[in-house]
Amino acid sequence: MRIEALAMEAFRGVQEKRTFIFPSADVIVLYGPNGFGKTSFFDAIEWGLTGRIYRFEDDTERKQYRFIGNHFSGETKPSVTIELRDRENRHIQITRTGTAESGSKTDSMSSKLQIFINGIQIADNQAENQLHSLLINEDWQKHVDLNKSLFLTHLLCQERMNGILRGMKENERYDSVSALFGTDQFQRYRQLFHETKKRLEQRHTEAKGRKAAIDQQLGIMEQEYNRLREEIRLDEGSGTRKNISAMLGHYAHEYGCDWKLDDGTRFPEIMKQLVRHLGSSEVERERIRQKEKRNLELAEAALLSWKKNEPDYRNVSRIMANLEILRGMDRTLKRLARLVNELERFQNSEETKQNIILLMQKLSRKVEEEKKESEQLELARDHFRKALEDAREQDERYSSLQLSFLREVNHLDSELRTSFLDVMRQVEDSHHVRTEQAQMVQAAHDHYQRCQNTAHQLEMREEQYRQLLQHVFEYASIRPDTHECPACGTQSVDAEHLLSYVEKKRNDIHPGLAATEEEVSKAHDELKAKEAFLKIAKDDFQLSLGAAEHFLEQKDEQLLQSRQFNLRTLKQIDLYQKEMDIMDQSYEEFRNRLREFGLETGDPTVQEELDKIYQTLHAAIEEKLSQLPGMELETLPGKLAECEALLAKFQDEQVLFKNRLKDAGLDMEEGQEPDFEALQEQMEFMAQEQEQRISRLNEREAKILQIQEAYRTDTSVSRLQALEGLMTGKRQEIADIVEEMNKWNSYIEIAHEAMQKVPEAVNDLNEKVMDQMFDTMRSIFVRVNSHPLFTEMDYDTDKKYNNNRLFLTVMTDDIPELRKQANPAYIFSAAQVNATAISFFLAMALRQQWSPLEFIAMDDPVQSMDDLNVAALIDLIRMLADPQSKTKKQFIISTHDATFYQLMRKKFRMLNVGLIEYESYSEKGPLVSQRFFEASPKKTILLLAKPEQ
Repeated sequence: MRIEALAMEAFRGVQEKRTFIFPSADVIVLYGPNGFGKTSFFDAIEWGLTGRIYRFEDDTERKQYRFIGNHFSGETKPSVTIELRDRENRHIQITRTGTAESGSKTDSMSSKLQIFINGIQIADNQAENQLHSLLINEDWQKHVDLNKSLFLTHLLCQERMNGILRGMKENERYDSVSALFGTDQFQRYRQLFHETKKRLEQRHTEAKGRKAAIDQQLGIMEQEYNRLREEIRLDEGSGTRKNISAMLGHYAHEYGCDWKLDDGTRFPEIMKQLVRHLGSSEVERERIRQKEKRNLELAEAALLSWKKNEPDYRNVSRIMANLEILRGMDRTLKRLARLVNELERFQNSEETKQNIILLMQKLSRKVEEEKKESEQLELARDHFRKALEDAREQDERYSSLQLSFLREVNHLDSELRTSFLDVMRQVEDSHHVRTEQAQMVQAAHDHYQRCQNTAHQLEMREEQYRQLLQHVFEYASIRPDTHECPACGTQSVDAEHLLSYVEKKRNDIHPGLAATEEEVSKAHDELKAKEAFLKIAKDDFQLSLGAAEHFLEQKDEQLLQSRQFNLRTLKQIDLYQKEMDIMDQSYEEFRNRLREFGLETGDPTVQEELDKIYQTLHAAIEEKLSQLPGMELETLPGKLAECEALLAKFQDEQVLFKNRLKDAGLDMEEGQEPDFEALQEQMEFMAQEQEQRISRLNEREAKILQIQEAYRTDTSVSRLQALEGLMTGKRQEIADIVEEMNKWNSYIEIAHEAMQKVPEAVNDLNEKVMDQMFDTMRSIFVRVNSHPLFTEMDYDTDKKYNNNRLFLTVMTDDIPELRKQANPAYIFSAAQVNATAISFFLAMALRQQWSPLEFIAMDDPVQSMDDLNVAALIDLIRMLADPQSKTKKQFIISTHDATFYQLMRKKFRMLNVGLIEYESYSEKGPLVSQRFFEASPKKTILLLAKPEQ
């Protein structure tokens, strides 16, 4: 299972979303300076797969800090998405999102998970279990801690590298290897034995505690036994049973108990009943004292208080009623004043409404006119544009633009039509000029060609004549005794005459050739001039087309402005309509308020009637104020609030008074006025009755206590005999517990012995597989180690405090008798320690069988290494990542070392390599660039040996 893509947002050192896609990478290399966010890439892999970052797990203060989300991301939740592909070619997408609230101290343990397999989402409540089954092979499901094991075999961080040798204790190193081999599960048996031993020790302690408790009980019984024996000796022969029967008889008669007292066998049962009677009597007495008497006292206090405040309550209620009337009259007066003030405005509202209607009609006509003009303009524009498009396909149509336009839109407004025709005329004219010029250029070109042909023919004749002269010259030169012209056959012509004739004619030029060449030059100049005019005509034609397009663009803008004007006008009409609706609603409300006073808006005397009502109501208010001394309208709200507060206080007290009466058993009917004297008499009678009931309860309790005391003396003998039996039983219990404690001690010794044997058994199981792992580790160590003397590695195990420990040693390559060995943690340099740690980590990664994950991630593995270490490590990684190898691992490596980076780029060219270069860093996170290089084809090199001589 390999990583194909990774995305993160608001996570660790990354604020803005970063996505890395490498669908078939054998090696992914991250390069950039320290502090630019490379480690966040590795943290994202670990957190996305496990929900934790293991290197922080041991930090006790991690729950006090937020370290998952980016501190500059605001409310954005941290998120990581990992895309994997397994060997069954399934595409697996894992998305983990932080869920910690902004006010939480830490965000380390809060996340939700989503999983898609081939695009199908797994239910959220099953996502974590599904991820566990995807990342851990079936046989290892119950035996592996995903977070810890991933850190051992797939993720090597900077802190871990040095810690493998110097930070990890020997027993921790042994436990890590056991976890890799799956034998650590057997350590659970030791834990089980330890827990069993603790449970056995707990049972032994419990048995010991039971024995101590029984010893204490036995001591108490012995003390009581001795006391009873002394009491029996003093009371012997007193005859108390007859006295008990007599007292029970009197009690049963007085309180109506149906008891049979003939032989005294029912005394224990009767005594239990007396105990219940005593308890009921105590409960009843406390109920009377705590509830009935208390309720009666509270009722008496409430009666006195309400009796005192009731006259004030009535007076405040009367004042409150007058104030309410006055407030109602004042509100009515204010409504009248508002009506008077609004009357003139509402009388003029009809005129305002008519003005708005006229304005709306005017605007509507304007919209219609504008719409009609826009439609005509749009029609003309579309026809013109289509005519131009057709002409571009068939050039001859440019000459009939006006005709085509008039045939389609002749019904348009004359002014609009004329404006379009003017532009079309310009296009047609320029097209006509261009066509004429093109024809003239063609004619000039044809004339130029004819002149050229004529000149060429003359030149050919001239050349043939010169060749003839050359033939005669050669003939005369070869045959000096000739007397005949070889060209025309003329006789009596000697060789000397032929030679002189040839020399003379060679300097002569055909008489028509010069004139023809001059004609060719003139034709060429004329052609160039015509072509220049044609270019000007073409430019003018293009300008006319540009002007036409500009004209159409202006019309487009005009149409747009027209539509916008219509929209604004329609919006204005809508606003006027809403204003009219509001006016109608306000007018209706005003008319309804006027009707409350029996008036109509159409009544011509409405103003006078309103004034009369106003004056009448104002006089009534003045009269009402005169009935309330010191009262003015300005102080009415404050006076009302004051009276309301007093009235609420009195009403609360009245309710409390009635509730107190009800609790005391003195209910009053609803609306009934309290009779304070009668209530006082009833409360006094109830108090006397309560005291009498308490007195009777006290007498009954005294009789019960007297009977119990007599019975206690009579039952001492029976109690003494019972104690003898109980003491015998307790002694037997102690003997049984001692035997049980001896059994637990033997079991504890067995569990302790078994617990001591577990480490030996685990070591026996680990020995074979540990040898195999260290064979792998040695082969890696030989490649990457740079120590000149200690070149081999071995391991050893032993026990301390019953814990297995794993020691790593390095040795010199000498004969066994002289070989030296040492602990590498104390003699190796930092680079050599890193090389040893990488060997240990890679050996575990290659030998692990618990997970189908095939990637190995190493964060900056070459710290302090020299060039030799680096080159060896790169060669090793190249071998392990080769798709043709048995391992086929995917490597993810980060570095800040430019030399290491360039060397990896060079040596990994035969692999599919993804590169992530960190260029800068800010609050938004790192600025990165990513590239992908497919593997270069491997070239076969043929080595030819030179044969021996």
